[in-house]
Amino acid sequence: MLHLAAHSRYLSQDRLHVMPWGGRPAAQVAGHQVPEENITPRIPEEIMGPLLAGAVFYVRHVARDLAATRTELDLLEQDRTGSTHYGGGAHARVEAFIAARRTAGRTSTPPHPHPPGQAGGSA
Repeated sequence: MLHLAAHSRYLSQDRLHVMPWGGRPAAQVAGHQVPEENITPRIPEEIMGPLLAGAVFYVRHVARDLAATRTELDLLEQDRTGSTHYGGGAHARVEAFIAARRTAGRTSTPPHPHPPGQAGGSA
C-alpha cells in the first residue's frame, strides 16, 4: 500500500488520497517482529566443505583457462564480424588453440581434484 500511495500522484482515477496507516509499513501495523539475528540455519560442514573445495579448485586451476578461452573467443568473434560465413582464419585459430592446449597438457575438461580411488574421491 505504501508503494501505491507513493505513486498516487502519477495515477488518475485510482489515486489514493490518504496515506495508509500513517506511513507505517504493513508488517509494523500487523505487529510483525523482525529478529535481529539471522535465523537461517548454517549449511552443514559435510556439504559446505566439498562445495568450497570445488570452488577453490576451479579458481586455482581452471580460471586461467577460462580467461584464455574468453580472450580467444573474443578474437574469433572479431574475425567473423561482418562475414557471411565462418571459414577463413577463425577455424584455423580454433584448431591451433586446441592443439596448443593439448601440447601443454591442458584439456578443455580439467582433471577432477580427487579422482575416484584417491583420498577425498568417490569410489
